Amino acid sequence: MAHHGWTRALLTAALLLLAVHQGQGQDAVKVTGAAVGRGPAAPSSPATTTATAAPTPTPQHQQDDLGRRLQRLQEQRRLCARCDCFALRRDDGNATVRIPLDENLDDVEPTAPARAHPPPSDKQRPSLTAVLFCTGAQVLVINCTSRLLAEELPRWSWPARLSLGEAVAAETWAEFRGGDLSGVARLPHLPFRLTRLSLADNRLRTVAARAFANLAALRDLDLSHNLIADVPHDAFLGMSSLQRLNLSRNSLSSRPLSADLFKELGQLTRVSLSHNKLTGDINGDTLPWSGSIRELDLSYNELTGVSAGAWRRLPSIQALDLSHNKLQSLTPDAFSELRSLERLDLSWNALTTLRPGSLSGLGALRALDMSHNGLTGAGGGSPFAPLAGLASLDLSWNALSGGSLPVLSALPDALRALDLSHNPLGRDGGGLEGQRDGGVPLPAALQDLSLAGCGLQDLDVRAWGGLRGVRALQLSGNDISVLTDVAHLDALRVLNVSRNSLTRFPTVLLPALAVLDVSHNQLERAPAPLAPRLAALLLDDNPMEELRLAAAPPTLALLSVQNMSHLRAVPAGAVRLAAAGSGGNSSEAPACLSVLLRHNPALREVHEDAFHGVRLCRLDLSHNALQSLSPKLTNWSSAELGAPDLQGNPWACTCALQWVLDTVVRGLYGRRPELLDDLRCASPGPVAGRRLVHWFNHTGRALCDGELADMRAAGMVTFRMPLATLAVVVAAGAGAIALVLVGILVHRRYAVKRRARNRRF
Repeated sequence: MAHHGWTRALLTAALLLLAVHQGQGQDAVKVTGAAVGRGPAAPSSPATTTATAAPTPTPQHQQDDLGRRLQRLQEQRRLCARCDCFALRRDDGNATVRIPLDENLDDVEPTAPARAHPPPSDKQRPSLTAVLFCTGAQVLVINCTSRLLAEELPRWSWPARLSLGEAVAAETWAEFRGGDLSGVARLPHLPFRLTRLSLADNRLRTVAARAFANLAALRDLDLSHNLIADVPHDAFLGMSSLQRLNLSRNSLSSRPLSADLFKELGQLTRVSLSHNKLTGDINGDTLPWSGSIRELDLSYNELTGVSAGAWRRLPSIQALDLSHNKLQSLTPDAFSELRSLERLDLSWNALTTLRPGSLSGLGALRALDMSHNGLTGAGGGSPFAPLAGLASLDLSWNALSGGSLPVLSALPDALRALDLSHNPLGRDGGGLEGQRDGGVPLPAALQDLSLAGCGLQDLDVRAWGGLRGVRALQLSGNDISVLTDVAHLDALRVLNVSRNSLTRFPTVLLPALAVLDVSHNQLERAPAPLAPRLAALLLDDNPMEELRLAAAPPTLALLSVQNMSHLRAVPAGAVRLAAAGSGGNSSEAPACLSVLLRHNPALREVHEDAFHGVRLCRLDLSHNALQSLSPKLTNWSSAELGAPDLQGNPWACTCALQWVLDTVVRGLYGRRPELLDDLRCASPGPVAGRRLVHWFNHTGRALCDGELADMRAAGMVTFRMPLATLAVVVAAGAGAIALVLVGILVHRRYAVKRRARNRRF
């Protein structure tokens, strides 16, 4: 506030001086003209004639103009004292930059075509004009979030140029979130050129008729997180530019919403009515519609059904979200009018069957989510057959089993991603596994398949149509003990068989495999597939006692060995990368390997040649049982290695660990000090629990030259001195004591004499 006062005072003085200077200049011109008039006549130039003919502002006009400018400045100062005013722009890297607003809006030119400006230097703060007209987004933001403005908001006066409706910036946003406007009967007069307005989380209970009629330029209105239960039919009249309307998390029900609520919103494309109290069946008269809507969100309501003809007034809708409702069934032709629909979300409902024709008319549909229902497949026919363009289908967390063959037998040929996870498809559940005669021939173009958590005991690819084109295969959370029938998966790039019962992994050629996850199995040896493009190998939580990964491809970039309770050692040559160009993979360059060797409670030894010849760009050895480590394990001072993590180990702080102080601790102190928090000694006893960073500034070799013994007693320091020095110190101390005693005796004798002298009188 003090800053604003000084700024206002200085600006006032500057404007007054400017006005005085202009007045003096004009008087000087008049005097000069009079002097010239008294001399010989001289021919006047056109410029002189024009200057002479131009009207001269009077001091009264100048004073009025100065008063208006000061008034507008004070209006803006009052506004920005209430709210956070700033500008947003995009720099050359398309990153949004927030510029505090301390310029006078009245000095900003009206919106013009975007002009290129050089990026501002660090020493020069960009002006508001440069901010608003730089290349990219030009946004003026007035953020009044969490301000208790219920009493004064209706009486607000906005800066002159905003209240007049001028386009100060390409976008003008106002946010009044987190306040309490429940007692405000009418919204304040807002700027005409406002393009985005948020009144979310303000306890609003209703919207007045024509509440936003003056906001002709508004494109985005957020009324979410309120208590709105009633919206009159003319609440949004006059909002011809509105494109996005958010009414989510209110108390709206189907009955109070007029079918003509969005009738005049010809530009409306996105509407959210989620998290309300909409109930019953959806039909053409229960909800407000607009032919321009492209995205509609009706999730988290209590809708129970969809009637035929419900979407007849939404011919252009492309995305529809009906998730988290109570839909129990879909009537035939329930979506027949949605011929432009591309994304449909029916997840988290109570659907058990799909009748024939229930998905008809959705020829343009590309993504369908029906997860978390109770689909069993009964109902006859294949409901997905009409979806010729379907590319992604999610049927996870349903009840699909052996009786689901008709549902899955005629999937669209265009299907690329299929999620069947967490369905009882295994043999024990009467599923599809093992039904070779009545298998499910999946589309040949399928690239992403998930069969996770299905109770499978084997990967029976014949029952699934061969899977020759699959690139990502998810088999986690099953009961597979032997993995067969994978040798022909030439296109497979990602294979996840974690959380199974694998005891071995087949040595097969997988030419495209890049990611292999075999964590949480029963493997006693690391897998050795012929995968020349392998980039990531996850071995976590397997009962291996030693880590041996021989002839790994040179493309390996990540090795994860975590939570192995049986792992005791990483011997010499544990990780060996094949030479570049071997295995028919000469086009791939050798990678820099990141090793996550952590949380292995029995790991006590990592041999110095464990990663011989391997370039390490990350090494995490935290939370193991390591007491010592060789400095030859890797190049610890390499910039490529980055910041090694050695925390959480029971380190023996002896001379053998001195190199950690000299190299690792010194390097981490400046780059990643948080990796020193739990880097502690466990032995010898006197320094147990001491952090190694304690000796960071020690000039000598703290763990080798005996200084450690001098610092063991909780920070107490003992000095070792020669006998001659010790004798001198003792003699000096004795002399000091003798002097003190002599002083005491002299003082007593003097006191006795003084008392005797005092008795004479």
